[in-house]
Amino acid sequence: GNQIPVTPGGRRLVAILAQPQVQLMMSQIAKEQNVDKRSVEQRADKILRQIGDTINQRDMRTAGTIVRKIFQQLYERININPDAYDILFKAFRKPRTCVVVIPAHRSYIDFLFLGYMLLTFGFPAPHAASGEDFLRLGPLSNVLRGSGAFFMRRTFRGDRLYSGLFKEYVRHLVRDSQCIEFFIEGLRSRTGKTIAPKVGFVKMITDAFFEKQEEVDDVLIVPISLSYDKLLEGNVYANELLGIPKPKETIPNLIKSASVLKDKYGALNIVVGEPISVAAMAKDPYAVPDGCTPLAPADRKALKLPNNNAGGSKGSTTGPSGSYTPPRVLASLGWRITYDIQKNLVVTPTAILAAVLMSMVDHSKLRVSGAPLSLVAGHVEWLRTAVLRKGGQMDTHFASRDGTEIVSYAARLLSPNVTLSSLSAIYIEESVATKMLLNIYANQLIHVFADEAILCVAAFAFGREQQLEQVGTGTGAPATGSAAGAMVAEQGSVDFCISMGDLKKRAKRLQILMSNELPNFQPTSPIAFESWFGNTLQSLKEDGAIAHMPLSDANDEELRFRMCQFSAFAAHQLYCYVESMFVTLASIMVFIPSDVNVNEATTDPNHAKAATGTANVATTKIQDAQLQKLAHEGALELFRKKLLDYVQCSSKENIKNCVGKLEELGYLAREVSPAVTFVVRRTPSYEDLRACFEEVNAMRWRPSGPAELEKIVTELRQVFAAKVAVSNTKL
Repeated sequence: GNQIPVTPGGRRLVAILAQPQVQLMMSQIAKEQNVDKRSVEQRADKILRQIGDTINQRDMRTAGTIVRKIFQQLYERININPDAYDILFKAFRKPRTCVVVIPAHRSYIDFLFLGYMLLTFGFPAPHAASGEDFLRLGPLSNVLRGSGAFFMRRTFRGDRLYSGLFKEYVRHLVRDSQCIEFFIEGLRSRTGKTIAPKVGFVKMITDAFFEKQEEVDDVLIVPISLSYDKLLEGNVYANELLGIPKPKETIPNLIKSASVLKDKYGALNIVVGEPISVAAMAKDPYAVPDGCTPLAPADRKALKLPNNNAGGSKGSTTGPSGSYTPPRVLASLGWRITYDIQKNLVVTPTAILAAVLMSMVDHSKLRVSGAPLSLVAGHVEWLRTAVLRKGGQMDTHFASRDGTEIVSYAARLLSPNVTLSSLSAIYIEESVATKMLLNIYANQLIHVFADEAILCVAAFAFGREQQLEQVGTGTGAPATGSAAGAMVAEQGSVDFCISMGDLKKRAKRLQILMSNELPNFQPTSPIAFESWFGNTLQSLKEDGAIAHMPLSDANDEELRFRMCQFSAFAAHQLYCYVESMFVTLASIMVFIPSDVNVNEATTDPNHAKAATGTANVATTKIQDAQLQKLAHEGALELFRKKLLDYVQCSSKENIKNCVGKLEELGYLAREVSPAVTFVVRRTPSYEDLRACFEEVNAMRWRPSGPAELEKIVTELRQVFAAKVAVSNTKL
């Protein structure tokens, strides 16, 4: 084969240690710790050898041979967009340019395939950022290192030397115009959705670019979307979301997992997106996708931006203010990379079937007599058409196939969780893990309907119901049985009337609450809300979900939303995440100190004078990890007792995202003592928290009345009481 140009890793390590800023940093650390500088240099050398790759021809050939055999065994097809080579060729041929490839992170296969694809195309091998967990793989970790992997800790906190050396290592890769690969999501997505961007590594790369612009003319970031007909780790992810710890990356576990190589996993789908120029983004950081309008200048001032001052201490490799990267540029890059990765994700047949089974078919029939193949196939064809109409990507192999063929193919891959009987009936295995797994697959297409889902949920929750005569099926035949199915069964019989102003207010609020689940709605989005709102309304009108559209956009004008198959399906994609927020809020309510327990609660002297004028404010403290665990266990118990509609709402990732969002919104106050701990107060924030709780309850598919809300909190109190002290607060 061809000889691939490589840069010896040892030479780079020597150059890093010789850098004046690194020497200064080591001198300062030696002085601060009262040790000989030589001992700091020895530690620095050890750190760099643990971090750095040793890219070489032998290990790349070894890894290539292993990867090729694995792919031939696992996959029936590997689909790559036709213009992928041309996009990469144009990026790599630009002189004085660092190419950074950022793939979606769904599986360990992502890392293996991307390097293999680049080498097969004849492009440079990427230097791929990998977690230190992989160093436990013994000789295999040496092959990974020799194939371009360099290793990083999960956190740099508390180790200035490690942080400075790692940043310098990345700076050298950028300065040398080396190809870099990393995952902006940080971890593999367990939920099937794209995770909100982590911009720390992006900042290291852009800092190197903005600091050394005389050596590098541009950094081109290439977003790469990957999706799988069948996930290698699908069952493991479902178990993790249910609280079962993931297996560690060790040789024994690797040997145990070898059994997965006996199965077939359908197709692997790759879409190489258009490169994002950092230089161009610096000139226009408010650039938006086609068809959208950027934020107005007044709104830009209020925009939340990443904190760029972390790590900017004297002697560090960052600029005087902590970063060379303008905050708005960093924010826009994180948002745009994630946006493009989502936009180009290929929706698989398994995602289509899973979404139909979770949203549009009676689950009781799926367990007992099965759902007729013809019914399921009809829904699959409807959903495929809706995905394509919304601009979603699909494997061309299935874009025009008969629904029955798609169902048969997807059911084979989802077996034994989903089975197609000889009598042409579809069954699903009756277990919580199966529902969680199907939700993971269905989430592959949530980004396609996210915009419409926001408006539909807001309109159905806060609109005024208007009963109509049955007027037909709109965009598709009705489905029954599941949450969305029950809604769709009544399509045409109910409209929801809501004023333009109220819908905007409710949609904005829902975007904020869901922004950790749906990255497009992150606070860093450069798209003007009015632009998004107008585009989404027009889209819903074309789908038959709006029965009446006013001629003007005045706030007092009234819209009429129609309960049709499309609007019901779109709303259903969001309801389980609304329910996750609901159960998280309910869990927090359990810990709100009651008035009668003030003397038993701790007090916070920093809040001696609350808005109520009381001298002291009752508080309860609970660790972050403990709150998440209790909310997860409580959600499962409430689902078993039929007080919640979606078992997916108990997902540990969902609960984690909700806790993070509630902290961000100020409903929880954070302490570090030594574990991350939240302080829950009855005042002054209790009324705001209670209002949020009631607001989210109203957004659920089946909102609870006062009596049921009290029952839910009582059930949670009983679940939690055996493990922690809880209050007796009444709602």
